[in-house]
Amino acid sequence: MNSLMLILVLWTGQSAAGEEDKYMAVNGAALTADKCLNCHARPGPWPDVNRLSKLTSEEVYRVITAGLMRELAIGLNDAERQAIAAYIGNLNPEKASPASGGLCQAGSAEIRKSRKDAGSLPGRSPGSWNDRYVRDVNLTRSQVAGMKLKWSFVFPDTGPFTSAGSEPTVVDGRLYIGNLNGMVYALDAKTGCTYWSFKARTHVRSNIAVWGDALVFADYETNVYALAAETGALRWLHRADEQPSARMNGALTLHDGVVYVPVSSNQEFTVAWQQDTPCCSFRGMVVAIDAATGKRKWKTSLIDEPLQELGVNANGVKRYGPSGLAVYSTPTVDRKRQLLYIPTGNQLTEPRVAGADAVIALDLDDGKKRWVKAFVPETFQHGDIWNAGCEAELMFNETESLCPPMNAEREGDRDISAPVVLKTLAGGKDVLLVGTKDGVLFSIDPDNEGAILWQSRIGRQLPGQGPVFGGIEHGIAVDDHYAYVPIADMVLLQGISDGSMARVDIASGKILWQKKAAGDTCKDKPFGCNSSYMAAPTLVGQVLFAGSNDGILRAFDTNNGNVIWSFDTTRRFKGVNGLTGSGGSMGRYGPTIANGMLYQSSGYGHLGVAMPGNVLLAFEIPEVEP
Repeated sequence: MNSLMLILVLWTGQSAAGEEDKYMAVNGAALTADKCLNCHARPGPWPDVNRLSKLTSEEVYRVITAGLMRELAIGLNDAERQAIAAYIGNLNPEKASPASGGLCQAGSAEIRKSRKDAGSLPGRSPGSWNDRYVRDVNLTRSQVAGMKLKWSFVFPDTGPFTSAGSEPTVVDGRLYIGNLNGMVYALDAKTGCTYWSFKARTHVRSNIAVWGDALVFADYETNVYALAAETGALRWLHRADEQPSARMNGALTLHDGVVYVPVSSNQEFTVAWQQDTPCCSFRGMVVAIDAATGKRKWKTSLIDEPLQELGVNANGVKRYGPSGLAVYSTPTVDRKRQLLYIPTGNQLTEPRVAGADAVIALDLDDGKKRWVKAFVPETFQHGDIWNAGCEAELMFNETESLCPPMNAEREGDRDISAPVVLKTLAGGKDVLLVGTKDGVLFSIDPDNEGAILWQSRIGRQLPGQGPVFGGIEHGIAVDDHYAYVPIADMVLLQGISDGSMARVDIASGKILWQKKAAGDTCKDKPFGCNSSYMAAPTLVGQVLFAGSNDGILRAFDTNNGNVIWSFDTTRRFKGVNGLTGSGGSMGRYGPTIANGMLYQSSGYGHLGVAMPGNVLLAFEIPEVEP
């Protein structure tokens, strides 16, 4: 049944369920039409009804009671929520299973080539300083040219968004990865067979951090889990934050037995453009949890000012502020200074606070703020105070703007969504490298409360009217002398993209080369294909690996930026687990390199900003004699 047919069924009240459920289904159809179709029957970054029908009734019920739609379902009683869930869940009775298939055979030999840090992987980088630099491997051009796909794994497509997994974690011969279908999988790193899988409460965008014999990760509702690495058995579960809109959108960091969990929110989009829903109350948080016990050590709000009523919107619904400062990225650990560096997003509502679009230094032991350095663009005179209500007129033809009154130009959403990188220069001086969605790379001084040492504009100055997927999005890679900076420069609503890759001297900020992305690679590819480099790259010796929104994984020569190898992932794959799927954009997660293999997730169906897909690809790097 296609989307149009499903929508017609909803509007006419015809039941897709059995006769015994007719009363519930008819009521569910009417309620769904009234409460859900204002968005889900219109084009936008949300899933349509056809994609929602992949969820079970239980999953739909959870979404509207504890998940993404919790705030928008205020006013519905439990029977009404059950009716909506039963109706949508029964529209497509043939549900795919989230089980992976392709189980490892009992007694099969496990390949256990341990890496040096096999006991601990702290986050999305080999080190908690987030440089994405694989220092102990030096690839030659011949090795890179000889890379071949060894196996693929297809994620069961059971969620409203068709997306590949989070960035793989490889330790001691096993690969661990989560997916938006709510599953975490343990695979054999050499063959791709499945040792075990674990069902979280909701979808998993977090990395899988490894601490001893335990795995730690979070789901989208800020539930943090510890599993036994060998079996997948649950050891503990802790809810990091109870705010209705609190979400885990970034990656956690594990350091010295403590898990640092960044907290973001969906209020910026799902709540902000609803005229009948109060907005906004969310405050960004960082939560420290003991990895052994799951007990909270400390919790720090990134906004100190009290929440207050700001009046009402055009519909007479109350507004609140200040709000915002979501943390979309990965905390960075500074062992020497015993600090945790947190990059923050924009404000959602006024009045202006100091910590928006900033790096905030927290004490590792107690979470107290030590200093704050903001990077709000100078053109934003009143601060980066923006939410998706600024786009309600464009998306819904609304006559009254829901944009914060301080944002007359409707411009904003600059954020720092990439991790801060801690590096030591050749002379021994420590610096922090900060990339912003405004397209600027900064070097700041950790010994002088983030004072700017230099700044270099790499992305172009983006036009107004967000949401902005521009500048530096999800991370950079840095060796001892140079930073490698992917630029997205995409404005979603205008359909503009102008990606590039650059090499920057970290001592001076000088751009040594910048290569514009190919502009002719999207012919005959799905909607969402564009030239943006949004995902974090990975640096291995003299080779930089980076995926693009055009679905092509590339290897660059770091000396000149020339492409020395590429692989187009936008094709069909038959997975080792027996499922068939497709690659797509690499819009968030970069490659993982370990033990002669390169692993890359392909497919980014979230928010409609790139091409969907649901595969994990494993490439073998040949051993070439010197």
